[in-house]
Amino acid sequence: MTVRPGADPVDVSSALGAVPVDTVFTEAFGDADITLIFRTIPGTSALLPAGIGDLPRIPAMR
Repeated sequence: MTVRPGADPVDVSSALGAVPVDTVFTEAFGDADITLIFRTIPGTSALLPAGIGDLPRIPAMR
């Protein structure tokens, strides 16, 4: 996944929605265009325990 300057939260959320839930974030590259690397952990089940892969819950900002 690559996040380019000018991307808004909807762009980032949309891109993250395409990342399989059985992957984990491993590293990032770049300075202007940021590339986030997600990989599947070898030997792990594609089925994750409840709660893993759920979107984070952020309290509403007032």
